[in-house]
Amino acid sequence: MSLNSNKLTIVIGITGGIGAGKSVVARCVEAMGHPVYDCDSRAKALMDSSQEILDRIAAEICAEAVVDGMLDRPRLSKIVFADAEALGRLNAIVHQAVKEDIKRWVAENWASPLLFIESAILESSGLTPMCDRVWEVTAPEELRIRRACDRSGLTPKEVKARMSTQSVNNESFMEIVNDGVKPLLPQMLEALPTPRAALFDLDGVIVDSEGSYTVFWSGVDREHPTGIADFAHAIKGTALFQILQNFPGEELQRQIVEQLDEFEANMPFPEYPGAIDFIRSLRQAGWRTALVTSSNDAKMASLYRQHPDLPLLFDTIVTSDQITRSKPDPQGYLLAAERLGCRPENCVVFEDSLQGVQAGRASGAKVVGISTTNPAESLAPFCDIIAQSLAELNSIA
Repeated sequence: MSLNSNKLTIVIGITGGIGAGKSVVARCVEAMGHPVYDCDSRAKALMDSSQEILDRIAAEICAEAVVDGMLDRPRLSKIVFADAEALGRLNAIVHQAVKEDIKRWVAENWASPLLFIESAILESSGLTPMCDRVWEVTAPEELRIRRACDRSGLTPKEVKARMSTQSVNNESFMEIVNDGVKPLLPQMLEALPTPRAALFDLDGVIVDSEGSYTVFWSGVDREHPTGIADFAHAIKGTALFQILQNFPGEELQRQIVEQLDEFEANMPFPEYPGAIDFIRSLRQAGWRTALVTSSNDAKMASLYRQHPDLPLLFDTIVTSDQITRSKPDPQGYLLAAERLGCRPENCVVFEDSLQGVQAGRASGAKVVGISTTNPAESLAPFCDIIAQSLAELNSIA
C-alpha cells in the first residue's frame, strides 16, 4: 500500500503497448467502481490547457506544432513518432505535469481502496514508483496491429513504429492476457488485491475518554502505589487483565475491577467531532472496518448504551475478552484482519497510544497515529501518517 504522500489506498498501474487492449481492462475496473486515471487523455488535456507546455513545445520541438495558441496534434505526432529525440523532449515536458496531476488526483480520491493509472508508457515515463503494483496487458503482435489499424486508421508500418516506442519488458509486472481467447475477467479478479480494511482503536481515536481514564487510574495508583512513573499514562492502550497484574492479590484486583465497572457505567463517552463521518466515508468507499479495543465487554456495554449505533459502523469488533495478549502484541489486530478476510498488509490501523501503534506496526499493517493522547513525535517512529484527529484525515492531501 502506497503511503508515500499520505495516501491510504492501493495504486495499480495498467500498461501495455498500442493495441494490447489495456483500455478494455481499464473500463472493466472502472465498471467495478474503481477510479481510473487515463494518462493519455489527461496528458492531452494538460497539453491543451497549459500555456507553459505549449510554449515549450513550440520552442523545443517544432514551432509549427502550435498554431494560434492551439496544439496541432497530427503534426506533432508525425514529428515525435519519427524522431526519438523529439519524442524524448516531448516526454520530458509532459511527464512531470502528469505526475503532479496524478498526485492531486490520488489526494482527491484517497478514500478509495483501489486506484488505477492507465498508461502505455507507465515505466518509461517514470510513473511506476507511484504504483504499488502493475498489470501489463498483452496480446499477440498481429492482433495488436490489426486492432490499432482498425481503431485509429494508422497503417501497419505506423503502428509498428509506435509499438517500438512502447516496450515494457518488466518481469515484475503481472500479465493480463487480452487475446480474445483467454477469459479476461477471471484474470483481473485473480490479480485484484484482497479486500482493504481499516482497524480502529476506540479510546483516544473515536471517543474522547482518555482524560477520564487518566483521572481514574491516577487515583488507583495513589491508593495502591505501583511504583511505575506516570502509571495512568504508561498503561494507555493496555488491556485490563494486563493492567491488573500491577496489583498484588486477587481480592485487590477484584476491588479495582468493581470500581472500574462502576466508573465506566457512569462516565461519558463523547465522540470526537468528525470521527464517525470519517469511518462512514471509508465504508461508503468500500473499506471493511473493525474496532480493536483494549476495553472489555462490560465497558463496551456501557458505551453501547450511550451510542447504540456505534456497533453498526464495524464489520467486526475485537475486545480484550477475546484475546490473550494485550497491545503492543498484535494479536487483536491480526484477529480482526482474519475475521475480515484481509491480509494485514492491506489493513490500516488507527491508534493513539504507544502500545497501540506498536501493535499495529507489529501486525504488518500501515499505521495512522492520532496524536490525541501522545505527542506526534513519540508516535512517529511507528507510524506512516500522523494526524491530530480522524476528522483531519478527511482533508488529507
